[in-house]
Amino acid sequence: MHRILAVLREQRFVSRSPIDLRYFLGPAVRDLTEKNVSGAGGMQSLTTVVREMSQGRGFDLPATAGPLLAIGRGIGVCSFMTLIEDASAAGVPSTVVLSARTDDRVIGRSDCAELGAEALDRRLAARFADRAPGLVVVCGSHRLTALAMTLARRWRVPLQVSVEAHMACGAGVVNARVAARAGAAPWPAAGEERVVDRDLSIAADTGGHLHVCHLSTAGSVELIRQAKRSGVRVTCEVTPHHLVLDDEAALRAGGALKVNPPLRAAADVLALRAALADGTIDVVATDHAPHPQATKTRGWADSAFGLTGLETALSVVAMVLRAPDTGRVDWARLTEVLSVVPARIGGIAPRAGRPVRVGEPADLCVVETGVPRPIRVDRHRNRSRNNPFGGWTVRERVVRTLVGGRVAH
Repeated sequence: MHRILAVLREQRFVSRSPIDLRYFLGPAVRDLTEKNVSGAGGMQSLTTVVREMSQGRGFDLPATAGPLLAIGRGIGVCSFMTLIEDASAAGVPSTVVLSARTDDRVIGRSDCAELGAEALDRRLAARFADRAPGLVVVCGSHRLTALAMTLARRWRVPLQVSVEAHMACGAGVVNARVAARAGAAPWPAAGEERVVDRDLSIAADTGGHLHVCHLSTAGSVELIRQAKRSGVRVTCEVTPHHLVLDDEAALRAGGALKVNPPLRAAADVLALRAALADGTIDVVATDHAPHPQATKTRGWADSAFGLTGLETALSVVAMVLRAPDTGRVDWARLTEVLSVVPARIGGIAPRAGRPVRVGEPADLCVVETGVPRPIRVDRHRNRSRNNPFGGWTVRERVVRTLVGGRVAH
């Protein structure tokens, strides 16, 4: 207790540890990440996202999840392989439901068998009669999404959908507004908004809980705001980079700022920030995606999607939630979007995202405040350097992380 009081007197305070719902840790990048990189960002109870293909779809695998159910068809099915790989490694039983006939040339029974997953191309039957899945994800048509939503509602778990569905982006890699200047394929905002509108309609019809991953447009935000007012059960998230970077920055940087969904116009950034402040957006999730430097310098068509964000998330979100008139950070809102609500959506609220008080789990981070310091990417625990915030001056940063009462960083 004396040590905590001492650091508080040095413009530091203790906060709940952030919980990341969107974390890319596919096989190709595991060797780029230090074992305790999450601690350096104050993170704990991390969710792992596996998104390996350049047009892959990101979903998360909570550490406490029960069996996994993945439903998809066509291009969306392929990304399930890395999700199943991580589930298999974690000992999570998996079931894959495919809407088309399958054989060894696509994702069929033989592809999944060695990973311990059962691929089904017809009815679920009594597969989950004894134990409901802890996570349901979907990438596919309206019909498949409606099926998945109905099942998720039955099992009382959120259905996670991604705005990166093929109908949203096609082969696009950059915001359509700047695509001609970039000489790259466009990814229009309207594509994302069509997917969001479709999925909100399904959620309204079924009464299920929809969770929309990484929003990027003002139109998507407004659709979700109106849906919430109408009583639709929907939660959503945004990344730190979509809160502070726009398509003009992407145009200047090229493939180094290639992300999916792409960075949007300045007006979209302002809309996302306003939605985070007013509660329309529920969660900030990093979509942390480490890559070798060489894979981020190949131009728009060939560079890898993604940026790192674990070690800078709290600093960036604090910057976004700083009141312009007083200069004060809304710490209550910050802990909601980085800790409390992610724990609730991820199904780990009984043991994570808890209040800082006697008797609660000591999963905490100590934050230094009010001291301007540059972000030094070369000092990050993460071995990858594809972080867009190097050189930025921030006034808040994580200096210590405790997990289970022990110092993790």
